[in-house]
Amino acid sequence: ILSIIGAGNSTISIEHNALYDQQTIAVVVIESLSISTLSNSMEVGETQQLSSTANYSNGSTIDANNLATWSSSNESTLSVSTSGLVTAVSAGNATITASFGGLQDSSSSEVYALQSLSVLDLPATLEVGVSQQLGSTANYSNSSTIDASSLATWNSSNESILSVSSSGLVTAVSAGNATITATFDGIQGTADTEVFSLSSINITPGAVTLAIDSSQSLTATGLYTHDSTSNLSSSVT
Repeated sequence: ILSIIGAGNSTISIEHNALYDQQTIAVVVIESLSISTLSNSMEVGETQQLSSTANYSNGSTIDANNLATWSSSNESTLSVSTSGLVTAVSAGNATITASFGGLQDSSSSEVYALQSLSVLDLPATLEVGVSQQLGSTANYSNSSTIDASSLATWNSSNESILSVSSSGLVTAVSAGNATITATFDGIQGTADTEVFSLSSINITPGAVTLAIDSSQSLTATGLYTHDSTSNLSSSVT
């Protein structure tokens, strides 16, 4: 019975009834286990295939992916299959470990998730006929952001008041209130506005008596549906 104590070469000899033979045996052992490195950060839903390599004392290596035991420090954050396929489940930090031949190696990653969506550049009020390009920002749990303007789906609560294109261009159609909603990766962001229109024009003074060759300046004041006024003297005819 041979017992392996450590790596190296050993010669085994046998002698019986004046007969003799010997055999040299090279003993190799696993010196280390290494796994590929996880991305520093992974978005929820993202997957990454890890590999595991067993490194032997004679310089040889083997693929230990299906031989190693794979585990996660937090399966609710980062899960791992028996073959080393890692899936980002929820926001947080986790470490993946491979074990084989009494040795281990590990790699860690931060999982981040989309937390909120901001709708940008919609004024509190818009006059009928005015258009405005909106933007959208996706805000993640790791404090990173991306421009989601062209990625989001845009909708209006009332297209007859405030219409919106697929690229986020809004146009004030008629007086009233409306909400614009941007949706990206299951998260929504909203912004509200009031659309106003010109309801009447008031000329002051209302009654004028003029002598021949005299003049009088008149003022045209626009009255709007949201109770604001504006001097329209320079724009009316």
